[in-house]
Amino acid sequence: MQGDPLSSLLFCIAEEVLSRAISKLVDEESFSLINGPKGIYVPSHINPNKSTTYTGSISIRRHNILSDLIGFSINCSLPFTNLRIPILNGRPKVAYLQPISDRIKAKLAAWK
Repeated sequence: MQGDPLSSLLFCIAEEVLSRAISKLVDEESFSLINGPKGIYVPSHINPNKSTTYTGSISIRRHNILSDLIGFSINCSLPFTNLRIPILNGRPKVAYLQPISDRIKAKLAAWK
């Protein structure tokens, strides 16, 4: 159940079993790794179709080269959200943090 103290532990156990199963498939060559640049090992547990790279201060040309090497899609714009948390550069605007504030207020209201 969500909110149960055992939830995190059970998730970690399930994730470990899945991770070991994927590693075994890679060792048996039943599952292929993502090709990395210059012989760098890229984790096998990443889905490049669901992965996006974000950059700040590199040129679009350099970002395109990196993206082509690792096979991830490109997104150079900030802010974006990751796990419902805004990732931004500089001072946050109220609009970026308002959804978090609203969720906290809703949780607190349920406790009353």
